[in-house]
Amino acid sequence: MTRPSAILLLSKIPSNQVGDSIKEERSFDAVDCLLSFVNKDGTLSSAESKRTTPWVEFINPSESFRNIIVDYPYGSWAICFTYATFFAIKGLVAAGRTYQNSSSIRKACNFLLSKQLTTGGWGENYICCQVEEYVDSGRPHAVNTAWAMLGLIYAGHVEIDPIPLHRAAMELINMQLDTGEFPQQEIVGSFNSSLFFNYPNYRNLFQIWALGEFRHRLLAKKG
Repeated sequence: MTRPSAILLLSKIPSNQVGDSIKEERSFDAVDCLLSFVNKDGTLSSAESKRTTPWVEFINPSESFRNIIVDYPYGSWAICFTYATFFAIKGLVAAGRTYQNSSSIRKACNFLLSKQLTTGGWGENYICCQVEEYVDSGRPHAVNTAWAMLGLIYAGHVEIDPIPLHRAAMELINMQLDTGEFPQQEIVGSFNSSLFFNYPNYRNLFQIWALGEFRHRLLAKKG
């Protein structure tokens, strides 16, 4: 969580629970801190702004991780394109963009829809992080499906064409176990394109979020 995000969340909680509100000057400091990480091309890297050129990667001393000398704007915390597209759409919407006025959002939606499986879900192979292009895993993954759903939902696709989302929602519902959980499938976490692992909460959190948000938008559309 970034410092500005933490400040915004704390500002929504009653002061009797979290104490006095943060002074305005400190809020400005938090924003300035975030802006200090912006690269010259307008992007944001994972930890710090770019300070040198890619050629120094030739002297990378690590035997385990590639491309760690220079920080890059593309992230690799999860696998991979559904994850990034979801958060990119959400960020564009937060900045005032919509499906109607943003070609980037429309392209992102078309990309997600082009990768939807015949079953209604989405599934990515971990190799995506290494080859830097979408590689279909051949079967639906609950977490990838939830990310793709959320991206389409925030882009306004419930109002435009809800059918792909209905299919995705049914896929998630059918994948849910009797315990209420969702199955542990292939790894969804990634770091530096060469370290792969699972975030245990991902297999439940994003699916509940996607289904809940979809239901909320459907009810709002009917109302």
